[in-house]
Amino acid sequence: MSEYNEQRAAFDKAVKTFDGNNSFAAARTLLLSGEKTVSFNRKIIEKNIDSSWLTEIEKALPHLDTVIRNPRNTIKEVEEIVPIAMSRKITVESIKHLGQHTDLIQDIDKKTGKITPSKILNIHKEETLDTYENRFVNTLIDRLYIFINIRYNKLVQTAEAQEAYSFNYDTVADSGDGRKVNISFKIETVDSLAGGSKDTDVWARLERVKKAIEGYKGSVLCTTLGNAFIRPPVMRTNAITKNVDLMACLTLWQFIESYDKAGYEVNVSDTAQRPDDSYIEDIYGLTAMNYMLFRSYTHGADKSEELKTIKSKTLAPKVVRRFDKQTSDKYDVIVGEGEESSASKTDMGMTAEEAGTLRQSLTV
Repeated sequence: MSEYNEQRAAFDKAVKTFDGNNSFAAARTLLLSGEKTVSFNRKIIEKNIDSSWLTEIEKALPHLDTVIRNPRNTIKEVEEIVPIAMSRKITVESIKHLGQHTDLIQDIDKKTGKITPSKILNIHKEETLDTYENRFVNTLIDRLYIFINIRYNKLVQTAEAQEAYSFNYDTVADSGDGRKVNISFKIETVDSLAGGSKDTDVWARLERVKKAIEGYKGSVLCTTLGNAFIRPPVMRTNAITKNVDLMACLTLWQFIESYDKAGYEVNVSDTAQRPDDSYIEDIYGLTAMNYMLFRSYTHGADKSEELKTIKSKTLAPKVVRRFDKQTSDKYDVIVGEGEESSASKTDMGMTAEEAGTLRQSLTV
């Protein structure tokens, strides 16, 4: 606080230099004579994590972990065209393929009819993780990773509670000699309150879930499948509907697809405060100095550079012989000599026909 005390002392010293200055005293008196509006508010902004989405993910994590650790395998036939010397087994499919691709035939013995191919189709079976259910889980983990990181990064940026002070000052003064002054300004500061919003228990849960999903992204299932994802909607295959773990994953999928909130709630408390009288006096002095500076700049010898001038449409008042209620409502009406104001008569219940009897009325 010593820094602010030094600034306050410097400000008081600057104000004292105007003691005995007639222009400053006149400006201050003018501003004090006008209508003034002052407001001083303290606002506390707290962000709390919406733990509902975190709870849903935590409920599904054991089931997701089971699927990741025990992925479903399937047998897949792999076709390869290999040199005849490397062929493991000649099947009916190999013969059919050779008949359709005669360019692979190297030699034909005309006497025996023996065919010698240069290459042959070789079919072997191997286990693969590329099943619809595994691709569904891979897609779910990818979406969970994005879902959590978007909310986590936003919470890290704005997790701290904030304290905001705002001061509004408006004054309208009339010197009585044709000079009118309208001054308005606003000051607002926002400071972080360290540790104000962080719920340590919820943050620990969030960190644990985030770490688990990042671990799943590096699992054998996800690294093997890579970008092999499914397109929504999810097909309800028998393998999914009859498996408790996969059904829990499907429920989690439906939840994150329907959840469109930011993942946290904002609580704001706004308190109107009464500013100290000495502070208000300082504001009057500061405003008077700004007013003097403005007047010296606008009425001094130096003129500012003109950038652009916009002229409004010329207003041309006119005299109307007759007017109805719509006319009197739309314009300010000045009634000629010897006649009452149309506004006052209208207030007394004057009809449009009665108003039409007035003459020589000026509308602006």
